[in-house]
Amino acid sequence: MCALSQENKVRLVETGEFHGITEYDVAGVDAFTVDDMLPLFTARTYVSDEGITLPYRIYLPDGFRPDGTFPLFLMLHGGGLRGRDNVLQLTGGDMALKYALLRRQKKERCVIVIPQCPAGAGVFWSQSMTWDGQDYFVNITDDNESPVIRALIGLVDNLCDELKPDGNRLYIGGWSMGGMGQYDLLYRRPALFAAAFIGCAASDVTVADVVARTPVFLMHGDADVTVKVEGSRRMAAALAALGADYRYVEWPGRGHGFILDSTELDEMLDWIFSKTKT
Repeated sequence: MCALSQENKVRLVETGEFHGITEYDVAGVDAFTVDDMLPLFTARTYVSDEGITLPYRIYLPDGFRPDGTFPLFLMLHGGGLRGRDNVLQLTGGDMALKYALLRRQKKERCVIVIPQCPAGAGVFWSQSMTWDGQDYFVNITDDNESPVIRALIGLVDNLCDELKPDGNRLYIGGWSMGGMGQYDLLYRRPALFAAAFIGCAASDVTVADVVARTPVFLMHGDADVTVKVEGSRRMAAALAALGADYRYVEWPGRGHGFILDSTELDEMLDWIFSKTKT
């Protein structure tokens, strides 16, 4: 089993127990690791019609029934967690978001799905992910839909057929490469998700009119040197001009891999889960 490094372990503030997980107070920070998470997430694999294999982990809440009443949250990881071991995507800087979703089960039970992007040169959630010598961003067009993004769409469709979650409460979130993939997904399937959280990612604003069809919570640190904050600023401005339902939070002094605390995560998730397709 792999364990998280000290800097990637989660800080927790509440006490009590739920679903076999112990929440630790501030004196017990750094206690929750991927080894605690593995038993909670069943390992599965999806293979697309084009032969793309997507390992994924799935959490089904207590009392789950395929009756159309449970929301589903899809998490897309960043570039450093690609592979095929079906474990690495449970780690990383967004560990706190995973734990916040588990902690939220006390308030609102939901299915959590965390797929793993294949590894390889030039393989990302979005094939349109581009490096221009200074910054990463996605330049999405009708002609550059990739087999990986089609496999991801197929996985979501497959899970909706099997698990029958509440189709008006499908949510998506993630950082960096995962945020780039979200822009691609929101463009390809603009009517699919009720809301999205996109952290530390950038897209060409020519797709803003399509992205605006989904409520979006954007977040970026102004000290990010991997994906420059200007990308999120431009998208936020474009969404504002369109009158879109969005929020943008910019954190001063934070870089690419910053970790949200529990209050920040709860505020973001409250906004996300308040959205329902009508």
